[in-house]
Amino acid sequence: FFFQAEDGIRDFCLSRGLGDVYKRQALAYQERGLIYEASPWIRKAFCIFFRIFGPFDDITLKIFDYLKAIEVVIDSGLERLPVEEVAGAIEKAEFEQSAALVKVD
Repeated sequence: FFFQAEDGIRDFCLSRGLGDVYKRQALAYQERGLIYEASPWIRKAFCIFFRIFGPFDDITLKIFDYLKAIEVVIDSGLERLPVEEVAGAIEKAEFEQSAALVKVD
């Protein structure tokens, strides 16, 4: 199973590594109290782990806990969704945001 990452990486191990990088970025921002800056990174990490391991794997659930801790502060609503719906909600929000940017240009 391979994941098509946003940077074109298709290898399982490299995708997992990319998820770990995103997780570390999010945690670094969170530790400095920069919650809004942490959110995009933990969202990316969650989506990668969700796609690689599925919604109920220990790794995915641990990242989901980090995501909920961040998202509850910024009141995005993601923390109230079941784990199996979060990746789809993130992807939908990112699509809508990019579509809105295209309309502005």
